Amino acid sequence: YHGLSQTDGQYRVGAALLDFQDIDNVLARLSDPVLEPETNYECSGERPGTVFPCGAILKDGLVYMYYGGADTFTAVATLDFNHLVDELSQRV
Repeated sequence: YHGLSQTDGQYRVGAALLDFQDIDNVLARLSDPVLEPETNYECSGERPGTVFPCGAILKDGLVYMYYGGADTFTAVATLDFNHLVDELSQRV
């Protein structure tokens, strides 16, 4: 998911674990973003300081997350799936 920071107006990407039987039930959420604007193409463009997920695939233990940067560019970031699940599981 992505959200807007109330402090600096930047859009960041977060991760949450949802109940499979009731997806409205958030079981856990990371307190820190998994992706935030850092690079030039994320910090300058139509909407500076913005990253937002567009889709993801899981391959060979990595999550390939396709995302938009500054409403101008498209990019891909990778996350270790097991690490992500472990981090979320510790918060349930």
